[in-house]
Amino acid sequence: MARLLRLLGLSTLLGMYLLVAAPGRAEAAPDPVVASVMSVGATALPLAITGIMWGTGRGADEGVRLDVGMIALGLGSIVGPSAGQIYAHGGVDAFLTFLLRAVTGAVMLTGVGFKLRGAENKQLMGSALAITGAVPTGLLAIYDMYAASVSAREAGYREGYGQVVIPPDLQELAVCGPIPCPVGDRTLLAARGPLGR
Repeated sequence: MARLLRLLGLSTLLGMYLLVAAPGRAEAAPDPVVASVMSVGATALPLAITGIMWGTGRGADEGVRLDVGMIALGLGSIVGPSAGQIYAHGGVDAFLTFLLRAVTGAVMLTGVGFKLRGAENKQLMGSALAITGAVPTGLLAIYDMYAASVSAREAGYREGYGQVVIPPDLQELAVCGPIPCPVGDRTLLAARGPLGR
């Protein structure tokens, strides 16, 4: 339990840093690594809490442990993967996968509830619902974890933070064409900047 509290404390400090200190870095574009780590961490931590709640002590037989585990399972499987997408300005794609995960996650959570606490005749149906909801929820979560870094890169390009290095020879070619610039026109190249703008 002490390890869990330390892990929660460290994740809280990391979240505070990302919310407070990271935006102050000269309005930089979202970092693809941070976006991926946020998605993976916001998914893995609640799922680990569910595993701890249900795997230790009386497990899911105790009411509070079942409730905390179900809440953590819902947060980790539905909301968690979207954390990196939200940070990375994911847009419509992130919203759509969140909505789909909310629907499939609700089916999964209903099935888990029936399996763990349902009557004898409802437990088999609970297993089927849990599997039916868990497969698409997991696939959508994996997609969002991957797409968080892609969204961060795209946001950087949209906001003008993409790295484009144009060698001087190509700059000259863009301004003067295939014929080398006369010496006097090099000032024109310097005045226009990259790609003759």
